[in-house]
Amino acid sequence: MLFIDVIDGDKTKTINIPTDWEDMTLSYWCGLYKIFRKYKDDSEVREGLAKDEKKNNLEGYTDELKSSNMDFLKGRDAVKMNKDIFKYIAQISDSDIDSVDMNDAMQVLESINILQEDYKPKGITNFECEGETYHFPVDNMKGNSFGDYIEASQLDMNHELMVNGHYDALPEQMAILCRTIGEEYEEDEIKIKTERFKNLKMDIILEFSFFFDQTKSSIEQSFGNVFGGERRGGGSIKGKIASEGYYKKYIKPFGWLNSLFELAGKKVFTIQGMNEIDSVKNTNLYKILTYLSWENAKSDYEGAVQEAIYKDK
Repeated sequence: MLFIDVIDGDKTKTINIPTDWEDMTLSYWCGLYKIFRKYKDDSEVREGLAKDEKKNNLEGYTDELKSSNMDFLKGRDAVKMNKDIFKYIAQISDSDIDSVDMNDAMQVLESINILQEDYKPKGITNFECEGETYHFPVDNMKGNSFGDYIEASQLDMNHELMVNGHYDALPEQMAILCRTIGEEYEEDEIKIKTERFKNLKMDIILEFSFFFDQTKSSIEQSFGNVFGGERRGGGSIKGKIASEGYYKKYIKPFGWLNSLFELAGKKVFTIQGMNEIDSVKNTNLYKILTYLSWENAKSDYEGAVQEAIYKDK
């Protein structure tokens, strides 16, 4: 943390400037994020996101807002953006900014060089929040329910519609998946925990982001025929419908809800005292994925047999 005295009107005040991810809360970061996004050219954002598809998402989050040597501060509207960044960090008004010493202003702006560096995960698996210790899921979520996974994953599908993109989704994902020892999933608690986690430091937020990306990648590798091809919320759809784009247009937007509703309709997984949908959601994640994998393999086998018979005629 850096402390700088800044002249604000007719008085001097000391401002605290984060110099590391662990000094910065998610809420503070989102304020900066909005400023960068305001001035970031739309084409540059699209280009950056396209490149990030080849990286893990953690790198993409920070790369979207940075380039080498702080180039994004030198383009169009750079002066206005620097001014807005300084006002945000120093918490001063438009009327007082002209009285700020230029050296102080440059020192404040240089403090955000943290954005130049990719966050290097430390392997954090738990964190403290309001006197409680919360833990990330363990063993690639083998002990979690199908509902845990799909609710957290569905948020990834919707983040582009959120004001702060990925960052609006992360606290809720953490609220769904991170729990104290012995804590059970309680839907009514998710909103409360989400608000609580918005004040976490950015190093914890980025650690979870990296963890969840890696966990999803591992699960996808373990159940390749569930996640391969056209996404069907856990399945592949083949043939003319997929090739014509009907699936993408009408079904894909529902994501994992497709699998949830299909399995509930089949009543394959039932838990006494629960309706069909809640039964599926509360079934072990790997049990559900194993069934979906078998179902897809069976479908592929039957299709291959039918194709072989057709060729022999």
